[in-house]
Amino acid sequence: MKKWFIGLLIGAVLLISSVYLFIPNVISIKSEMIINTSRSGLFRILMDNEKWAKWWPSKEILPSTDYNQQNLLYNGISYKVNSKNISQLKIDITDKAIYLSSVLYLISSKSDSVKLVWESQLPTSYNLIKRFFAYQKAQKIKRDFDSILKKMGTYFSKTENIYTAPIEQVLVSDTSLIATFGNSKNYPSTAFIYSLIDKLKIYALSNGAQETGFPMLNINTTDSVNFTVKVALPVNKRLPNTETIFYKWMMYGGKILVMEVKGGNGTTNKALLHMSDYISDFQRMAPAIPFFSLVTDRRNEPDSSKWTTKIYYPVM
Repeated sequence: MKKWFIGLLIGAVLLISSVYLFIPNVISIKSEMIINTSRSGLFRILMDNEKWAKWWPSKEILPSTDYNQQNLLYNGISYKVNSKNISQLKIDITDKAIYLSSVLYLISSKSDSVKLVWESQLPTSYNLIKRFFAYQKAQKIKRDFDSILKKMGTYFSKTENIYTAPIEQVLVSDTSLIATFGNSKNYPSTAFIYSLIDKLKIYALSNGAQETGFPMLNINTTDSVNFTVKVALPVNKRLPNTETIFYKWMMYGGKILVMEVKGGNGTTNKALLHMSDYISDFQRMAPAIPFFSLVTDRRNEPDSSKWTTKIYYPVM
């Protein structure tokens, strides 16, 4: 009986000692994740409070009028984003028993990836039971950090969740083009655009050339009143220049970004801006102007919401 009691006592001492030995006075909590995206693009979405609901792993998001703040709940714990800048987010973590400060670092080691590092510290207690429960709480928070960052990684690695539509890099295949241009007061109408395209189609047909792709369109303005409209048509052979029609050549195998969108002029122009953001975010160079590839013949489809357009952006 005495030996049993001594053994039990020694076991208790060892157990208590291990709690104090292996659980420090301050527990460091850290989680990491690498996302295949740009830091600028990621931060731009994180600045928009309304878009947090699209990726936050629970639906418990409280509205906030301050763009720098966000109140969120996950697994019974409150996460309050108090400040945001391009390199870090400061997040307060609270429940009934704890209040912690934490920092989510956005570290850009490459132009196409971001390392997320989320860190916090949880003080423990000299009280044995409180110390043990603090350890359990830290482990729960660590698991929640991992889950939240995993959801971020899954969501933000898809270009469509940052730039509204998938963006793919392909190689140039249509290298021979004929092109012309016109000037328009105010934004050019569909009829005006296709009058230029028809001019190219007639010229190609009269010279025995075949079209190899959809008509291409670029619209530019410096004052929102006067617009320069450039159109091009991929053809299967080189054609001579005229006073108003010009042969253009694109380098075969050159790199070009492609985004497909469905909708009218407002949708395509907004998508073009997102592609410009993409090029800036990933530090790409544009050796030539972008253009719309008019997959849908807009004259035959009065409903602009059904127009399919591919946006092409040459890059280096």
